[in-house]
Amino acid sequence: LELLTIFAWEQGCGKDCFDMAQGFRTVLGLVQQHQQLCVYWTVNYSTEDPAMRMHLLGQLRKPRPLVLDPADPTWNVGQGSWELLAQEAAVLGMQACFLSRDGTSMPPWDVMPALLYQTPAGDLDKFISEFLQPNRQFLAQVNKAVDTICSFLKENCFRNSPIKVIKVVKGGSSAKGTALRGRSDADLVVFLSCFSQFTEQGNKRAEIISEIRAQLEACQREQQFEVKFEVSKWENPRVLSFSLT
Repeated sequence: LELLTIFAWEQGCGKDCFDMAQGFRTVLGLVQQHQQLCVYWTVNYSTEDPAMRMHLLGQLRKPRPLVLDPADPTWNVGQGSWELLAQEAAVLGMQACFLSRDGTSMPPWDVMPALLYQTPAGDLDKFISEFLQPNRQFLAQVNKAVDTICSFLKENCFRNSPIKVIKVVKGGSSAKGTALRGRSDADLVVFLSCFSQFTEQGNKRAEIISEIRAQLEACQREQQFEVKFEVSKWENPRVLSFSLT
């Protein structure tokens, strides 16, 4: 557990000052993923030595969990049963100490139980599914939120104006199915009736952006979302951005 904590800190934070709840949650998450753990260091021995390199490769082919002693790569300290520990980690993960001031769950650091280059080629699809792609529940929540925002924009933007929203087209990684955990995006392109050619959008851009921002903020206030929805405060004359977490 001590080595697992060091690994979590090195991969996910590396700072002297950090949020204890985030670090603790990260370690608990790694414990629950013990069947994929592959943790080792080469700071105390050199892989340039042929015998050492062959031994290390042999260790890496062994079943997980694999947590090698930094001073003795012949000793896998991760051997033994993790089942009871994983059960207790799941229970601990629901404690109040992991909630932020607004009642939302504190996110763990972005740490995977094994690094991509350590993964055998035959396990790459499983690695991508389990560690790189968002979980299905979050994807469903994001898609539902994006659909709600699209409908809200079509029904409320330019209500008392001759300008009409013809359609809203969804793009970005979340729409294409290429989303990555913590790094996905959704692009919403709003097509308006007031434009007959592309060059016209420059003249009315400020007015249109202002109206869409007002409706996004109204959507944030009035609609119930299963994910956290925030309109960005960043001023950009060409686009508006918002985040779903």
